[in-house]
This record gives sequence, structure tokens and C-alpha cells, in this order.
Amino acid sequence: MNDARGVIKEKFAQFVWSLQDNRQENYEDLFCEQILFRTQTLGEFRGIQEAKERLKWYGPQRDVSRYKIYNNTIFAEEERGIQCAYVVALVGTIVDSYLHHFQFGGHYLIEWEKQEGTWKMSRVCYCLDMECGNTMFVANYWKLIDYTKYGGFDENPIV
Repeated sequence: MNDARGVIKEKFAQFVWSLQDNRQENYEDLFCEQILFRTQTLGEFRGIQEAKERLKWYGPQRDVSRYKIYNNTIFAEEERGIQCAYVVALVGTIVDSYLHHFQFGGHYLIEWEKQEGTWKMSRVCYCLDMECGNTMFVANYWKLIDYTKYGGFDENPIV
């Protein structure tokens, strides 16, 4: 694996861990200042500060939060890279020894730029394509899958 791919792989893992642990302070090291997000769940937004607000966990207190990265593919050149990965998550709250859970998974397509010697995400497209369990964990602030449309998007999110 070339050095750029290894760095991007590690930075994406930091992003996923930040989502898992609800740690928005890590985003400044991972995102370009004017990062663009196009997501089926949270809509479209731009900039680090907006990302910190939109990516924050607003659901109930989680006793369990585990995210796992699959099918991580990275292509990188001198100053630009592109990545496709699938992330599955399990979140839940334990009540009377029972885990009330919500599982979800989706595809990420990420464009990377090298800025001042550091790889940062410049554009993120996320498509939620699997959800099961108690959707009340996210129902008040996520747009869940509209099964009448492919991936819930009105328009192609990539082009």
C-alpha cells in the first residue's frame, strides 16, 4: 500500500471512531475548511462548523456504540484521492439487562485533498442503505430510507 493510501485509511478510521464516540473536536484535522457533505440521512451541508453540528449524535444516551469499516477501497495520487467504503453501526441503550438497539449501514464515497502536506476530506457522499431495529434512536433528526426511491435520494448524489 502506498503511503498516501495508508494515511487516508488511518484518517478515515479516525473519522469513523469520531462518529462512534461522538467526538466532533477531531473533525478539524480530518476535513477541509469548506468540506461538502451530501447525505441521504442529514441532507446537504458545507463547512467544518456545520459538519460538527450535523454529525453530532442527538439521539438517546448510548450504552453501546460500535462502528465497523468494510470494503475500504482507496485510490490516491500526489494531491488527490478517492475512497469508497461501507460502514455498519450498532447503537443501543440497555434497560433492565435488555439491549434496545438500532443497526444501520451505508456507503461512503469520499474525495480527499492534500493541503499543506496533510490529507483531508473535501467531499463526502453518504448513502444509508440498511436500517433495522429501533429507529426511534434517530427518527427525530435523520431522514430514514424512502423505499420508493433507490437509496432515498431524489437526484443522483454523486454527479
